Amino acid sequence: MEVHDQERQVHSTILMIFTLLSRILGIFKARVLAVLFGATQLADVINFTFNIPNNFRKLFAEGAFNSAFIPIFTRSLQDKTDTRVLLRRMMSVQLVIFTVITLFIIVFRGYIISFLSDFRDPQMISLSGNLLVFFTLYLAMISLYALLNGVLNAHGTFITGALAPLIFSVTLILSLYLLEPVIGAYAMAVGVIAGGGGQLVFTWRGVRRYGYRFALTRQIFTPEVHQVMRKWLMITLNALIMVISQQVAYYFATTMETGSVTSFANAIIIWQAPYGIFYAAIATAFFPSLVRAAGDRDRRALHHTTSHGMTLILATLLPNLLLLSFFGSETASVLLQSGQFTLTDSIRTGSALRFFAFGMPFAALYGFFQRICYADDRERDVFIVSLMVALVDIILTIVLIRYEHTIGSIALANSIAFAVGVVIYLIHLSRRNLIRVFTAGILGTLSGILMINGILALLLFYTDSVLGSSWWQEGSSLLSLAILALIYSMTFLSALILYRLMGIRVISFLTNRKHH
Repeated sequence: MEVHDQERQVHSTILMIFTLLSRILGIFKARVLAVLFGATQLADVINFTFNIPNNFRKLFAEGAFNSAFIPIFTRSLQDKTDTRVLLRRMMSVQLVIFTVITLFIIVFRGYIISFLSDFRDPQMISLSGNLLVFFTLYLAMISLYALLNGVLNAHGTFITGALAPLIFSVTLILSLYLLEPVIGAYAMAVGVIAGGGGQLVFTWRGVRRYGYRFALTRQIFTPEVHQVMRKWLMITLNALIMVISQQVAYYFATTMETGSVTSFANAIIIWQAPYGIFYAAIATAFFPSLVRAAGDRDRRALHHTTSHGMTLILATLLPNLLLLSFFGSETASVLLQSGQFTLTDSIRTGSALRFFAFGMPFAALYGFFQRICYADDRERDVFIVSLMVALVDIILTIVLIRYEHTIGSIALANSIAFAVGVVIYLIHLSRRNLIRVFTAGILGTLSGILMINGILALLLFYTDSVLGSSWWQEGSSLLSLAILALIYSMTFLSALILYRLMGIRVISFLTNRKHH
């Protein structure tokens, strides 16, 4: 058990480091867009359109497809079957799928944008439709990257897949800086195509080291492919529910004042930085272990892995919740406020960010519980819960925006919906004996985590009252960045020290020390 813990810790720590770099570049990309386009109608069009394929990554990339592919590929490795044939056939399946999707987008792009948004300007609808074609090609590239990264993860390799997104971010940022004065919004299109291609090629070079070669085949309808596709179709239904829910949220954002879509998108980007750094790394590294434990029907190992993962998620994300709750507008201002992005835009972004922050640990636990179900082949359970959560999200969004027509209402509805989903999963998975959370040891650890974060909340409240608001309202500067960095670093340092004093295992996770 200890050996597996150490392996997961190494993998998760590596992923966290590179995900941190990727998220920093992602925020810098958002800053470049903010400086160049502000929170204008053009910026709303770019952010809204890019969200469509980015949202559908849940179906074709690291979400649904990998949740279906990795368990079967991992078991194929354990059974010593020829995984090269399986990979070749799955690449052929993806080629067929995206050929059909791309042709559909090219023909109906204008109608798609008109249906999904409240945009009225014909020029903006035309621009959005044209960008959507390029962004769909990017979706194809990123989906193939996710397939290859799943192969690497199954082989126990995580660095290559973690480094690849950095190539995409750097390429996109350079494209925006160099080409925006020449081709305007289409600099974004060039950047995502070039960056997605670079990310894909880099990952493929890593896959080649395991003896795989790029090849397609006509013989794709085999039992293994059928197994992946059946699992993928069920998971896709689950993910599609969440995709529809988020598209509904973006639709409501387009009905609000100009700049709301951009502020909403920026809030998600900032929120996803800590979420991606901690949750994505933990979930990615733990998933193969969940699959092995579930496949072997080893309930003891499964309980150990799930409780360890839940503890790490809460211990790492609760301090981030507090930081974004107390310093949401400050974070948005320091990171984005420059050029055409104003103080009003920062405050609007911060209001959504605070409500998103509330749902951060719930969203992470919700995703982790989904992976437990996928590892145990319970896709139908996930579908039912996903449907319930999506309905709660959409109904709450409609109700809340009647009281306050702002993007904060959309963010709050989303966070409450995830909290409802976590409660449902806790009850369901406990009854199925897939998790054990109501034990003295786990409850004691969770109580310690909550107490420590209560102390951090008091410290942040005091810090906020002492600093006031003058240091951040002027926007980005070296001084404001230094102050914000000090607040974040001191909060994390305080959390680590307090966790260490309480004996909570997040310390050994971050430093890769042995447990005793």
